[in-house]
Amino acid sequence: MEKRVDVVCLILHSFAILEAGILDKAISLGERLMADLQEKYAKEIAAAKARIWSTPRTRLVFETGESVSKYNPLSSRIGGQILWPDIQPLPKTSDGRVMEMVLQINLAEFPKLPDFPASGLLQLFLSYDGATRSITFSKEHEQTRSYPTRNGDGFHLVYHPDPTQLTIMPYVPPLQEEAVLESGFHQNAIPILLNKVEEMIPPPNHWLGRQEIMQFANLIKQDEYDAYDILVPPIWGDDPRTSLEGFHLGGYASPGQLDQRYFFPQWRWYDRCVLHFEDLVGLQIGYAVVYLALAEEKLREGNFSDAVFFMGTI
Repeated sequence: MEKRVDVVCLILHSFAILEAGILDKAISLGERLMADLQEKYAKEIAAAKARIWSTPRTRLVFETGESVSKYNPLSSRIGGQILWPDIQPLPKTSDGRVMEMVLQINLAEFPKLPDFPASGLLQLFLSYDGATRSITFSKEHEQTRSYPTRNGDGFHLVYHPDPTQLTIMPYVPPLQEEAVLESGFHQNAIPILLNKVEEMIPPPNHWLGRQEIMQFANLIKQDEYDAYDILVPPIWGDDPRTSLEGFHLGGYASPGQLDQRYFFPQWRWYDRCVLHFEDLVGLQIGYAVVYLALAEEKLREGNFSDAVFFMGTI
């Protein structure tokens, strides 16, 4: 019986080796074919790369510190007490619930980004809807059927040009099961710190990148091969300037999925990223990509009230 088992194992092992060899040969053949096609279209790829790489935008990449109970209310942070004009009500949802301030960025703490104000506070307010078990903007999106979700529909992005005119507001946080912020972070805060300043080029899923890919696809139809596989590695590769991951301010606005602005040109105006984050410490909204976009002209005006909101699970 043991000998039979050994023979069966040997046969299976032989098949595994054979299968691995066939797979290795297929991969090798595919790599050679790809290299040949990239050589064949070297001039077209170089031209596309030059166009993409000639349009960088600066962004600030952040990291988060350890939770603190004592902090400057004007500091860049996740959570903590709310600074607000004392004559104005705090932002509310359409059904009258007060929103939570989940983070604020003090622009004066960081190097100035092109087109961004040099100072002032940016604050993002969100709320959680227990009925839908998601942040409120999802509910508002279902009701309005708007794409993307506009400022005020389940979220508020607020810009305060003069933070010295703000005061700490008394605030009763929601029950923990209905809160966006994790327990303790309505008083304590997580500092937001500068990691680096870097240039970002339009990612392949940005409408500019998508445009290059589609033009290239039309060019190589006779080769019956995926334009994305041929074009993307030599242009974008592993260059960190193409990454959409992490927590940053500025750069190109582009969702984690296919950028719908390629198909709906009217949304191409919203081309500047205000904030981008994913799986942010202190927030209990699940593992999701969140970013806020703004038209360049509005950004130059300091008009953040026209921002739009995208969210997608990873």
